[in-house]
Amino acid sequence: MASASNRLRDPLVLVILVLAVAGWLAFLAMWINANSQYQEQQEALVLLSTERDTLAAAAAEREAAEGSLADIEAQITAAQQELAQSNATLEAAQTELETAQQNLSTTAAELEARRQELAGLTDEVTPLREEAEQLTAQLEAGEAQLTDMEQQLTDVGTRLEQARRQEATITANVAQVSEEAATTTEELATTQAELQAAREQIASAQVQLADIATQTEAAGAELTTLRSNIDELEAQRAQLRAEVENYATQRQQLQPQVTDLAQTLASRSEELAAVERRIAEATASARAPDAQAAGNQATDIGYGNYVSGGDSAVQGLVLELNEDDTFLLTDPRGRTVSGAFVLSDDQLVLEDGSGDIGDASFPMTCPATRQDGTLVIGPADECILSGMQFTRETPAQRPLLPQS
Repeated sequence: MASASNRLRDPLVLVILVLAVAGWLAFLAMWINANSQYQEQQEALVLLSTERDTLAAAAAEREAAEGSLADIEAQITAAQQELAQSNATLEAAQTELETAQQNLSTTAAELEARRQELAGLTDEVTPLREEAEQLTAQLEAGEAQLTDMEQQLTDVGTRLEQARRQEATITANVAQVSEEAATTTEELATTQAELQAAREQIASAQVQLADIATQTEAAGAELTTLRSNIDELEAQRAQLRAEVENYATQRQQLQPQVTDLAQTLASRSEELAAVERRIAEATASARAPDAQAAGNQATDIGYGNYVSGGDSAVQGLVLELNEDDTFLLTDPRGRTVSGAFVLSDDQLVLEDGSGDIGDASFPMTCPATRQDGTLVIGPADECILSGMQFTRETPAQRPLLPQS
């Protein structure tokens, strides 16, 4: 039994069985098809024969009825034509019948070969039938078990029906949820489109914001610089305002004195002029050279007050060279620097400077030349008076300077 079961499970045996069954089925199909074609052709042949007999009878009847030879001949000619057509149709049908017979012969030969194969397979199938009977017994036992299983399956089917009802309910709910999801999806698509547009606007705004931030940062730096400059200018303006107010106060205080001094100076000048005229008239010509020599000596030494002018960078700067070899340098704002000096034919040396000296360092050597009462300072790196021209002044020419 195990051998038969194994043989049934053999793929080759299964293939042979399938081929045998397929061969028989193909043979039956071909035989039925050939039989059908043969019957159809026989019926067509019988029909054509019947038509021919009918035409012949009709021709005979026409000969008897008409009696006219010409008409009969015409009818005979027409009948002969129809008969020729029928004969041609009959010949075509006979040709098809012969072809069908040949096909039937071929099919019969194939059928005989299939029968032989089937006979061989039948011998092999006989042991398989015995095994099949044994399997049938086992199948009956299995059917009993299957009955029990069917009962269990029925119970399962009941539970399955309940589950299906629940599934239908769930499906309806899912359909509703799907509809809601579709609606939500459309709303979400609209929202996403709006969100994308908003993102693009935000990106553009961020770019503009970055540009504005950059511009703001640059403007902030410029504003800081401007504020610093403004603070410095405010401090300078406050200082200048205080100095101007101080100068104005000093001017108001000194104005009466200046007026008195100017009047006194004018009176003294007139008296001096009168004295000089009397001295000039009283002195002899011999004393004139001595006075001239004394004047030249004072000029060569260079004592006196000098005021900057001409192409000087600072106008109104006063340089006092005193006979005790000290100097006093006063700017138009009243700031002063004092110390000692040494003046030669080609340079001016300022020493021991004190006061508002700023970044100046002492001793300071400045190239200097004197021409007709003008002191010209040449260029030098450490000389604060480089490039300036000082003109000797008389007491009447000295400008009024505020005292610090």
